[in-house]
Amino acid sequence: MCLVHLLLTISDSHRGGLRRFAVFLGSARSVSAPRSRRSEQFTHVGIGPGQVELRLRDAPTTMAVHVEDLPGVDVSTLDRVRDIPTFQDKWSVPRQPYMQRLKEHIETESGLERQFAVRMDRDLEVDVVVPQAVGVRIDGIPGKRRHVVDFLVAGDRGVELWLVRPAEHFDDGDAVVFAYLRALFAPVSWNVQLFTGHDPQLSVFERLLDDSRRMPSSAAELAPSIVEAAHRSGTTIDSVIGLLGRPRSEVLAVLWFLVAWGYVTVDPRGGITDSTTVTAGRHALPPDFDQSDLHRVGGGFRAG
Repeated sequence: MCLVHLLLTISDSHRGGLRRFAVFLGSARSVSAPRSRRSEQFTHVGIGPGQVELRLRDAPTTMAVHVEDLPGVDVSTLDRVRDIPTFQDKWSVPRQPYMQRLKEHIETESGLERQFAVRMDRDLEVDVVVPQAVGVRIDGIPGKRRHVVDFLVAGDRGVELWLVRPAEHFDDGDAVVFAYLRALFAPVSWNVQLFTGHDPQLSVFERLLDDSRRMPSSAAELAPSIVEAAHRSGTTIDSVIGLLGRPRSEVLAVLWFLVAWGYVTVDPRGGITDSTTVTAGRHALPPDFDQSDLHRVGGGFRAG
């Protein structure tokens, strides 16, 4: 049966806003299916004070580890300790963005988590991204006994634990948990961070870069000239196009690819025009970047 797509516009008085909900209706069988939750293929152990819950990849059970022992854990071997609930009427829709460097999909719980995962995919200082990788026993907070951190990220900056929340939904309870986690992991220098989404003024630009991670066919030929030009003062988008003498769309595809990976920089504030300046990026372009695994598995990158 063909899918029927029904877009409902619902006026919601909450916060005085108008919300749009896309409801996708499939066959009668899928519409009438009861609520479901993916059954976890592993069992949980109890964790005591000062312990966290971890699980090795493909392990049948989780394990309890004291916080002070965490520096001895190879985080690249970890997997999720919690599966993502899949309720039909769940507001946060699970997503599976494609990780360009890993060459496979990563499971996320919402569109905001997808934003975060793709941002980490573009960050060449990141080697490991594992969703739902650390479970924590919460002591002393009424009504909160266990918390699973949204993402564990590791790389040049060390180990980071990320909470992913929309800014408007980050309430006092979240603030208490955030402070609790920071204090818990401070002795081992695991940095607890909060991601609330892209800057609203830059969200369109960030989505452009997210969609530009794939290497264009002409990147090997054009990228070195663009990067070299970016190191010269006064280089603009228009001058890059003029320098290369190739179709505008072809040059821009390579330019956005280079910006997405940090090889050149464009400041989107104030809008993108032909006179926007192009400058050197955070990373040097490897001589064999088009032949290497940098944008596939670079640096042992993996996602759970």
